[in-house]
Amino acid sequence: MTRPLKLAEILAVLDESRSVPDLQRYFLGVGGVSFSGGQFERLGGSGYRPEVANTITADDLIAVQMLSVQVSPRRALDLLQGQLGRKRPKLVPVYDEVVSCAYGTAAGFRKWLHGRLGEDDGVLPQRLRSLHAMADLPAVVSPLRVLDAVFWMRHRDGHGGTGCPGLRLS
Repeated sequence: MTRPLKLAEILAVLDESRSVPDLQRYFLGVGGVSFSGGQFERLGGSGYRPEVANTITADDLIAVQMLSVQVSPRRALDLLQGQLGRKRPKLVPVYDEVVSCAYGTAAGFRKWLHGRLGEDDGVLPQRLRSLHAMADLPAVVSPLRVLDAVFWMRHRDGHGGTGCPGLRLS
């Protein structure tokens, strides 16, 4: 897919029967499968704890690596003095090569996402909250992480790296 997904396509993926079991596997380890990224929000008691909510900690750097993001020593020092997505998971979605490819959004991701979230009276955030409840996920998992995890789980095995045509829609 070389164009960004439309809202109807996103909703179709979210509505597939495998979305809830995929979320449960990813975040809860249901079925004996474990994904390190499913621990991102919860590692070290989560980045929401009042004593660390606005401070970058070593736990935050390890949490980022749970998403298979390699942090160089120099970058780690920079991050310890700046902001990190784990501290703002409701505002800064996880976005990697697999998810970018699945969405078809190589450029302009934030503008694209903002448009989809507000489209049709906010049906997408409503659907994400519904999936969150159906999967019985911990409260610390944000709706944006639900979106990310569904699309990552759906495209991770089929992603072909550079030149990948994107998510195949049924």
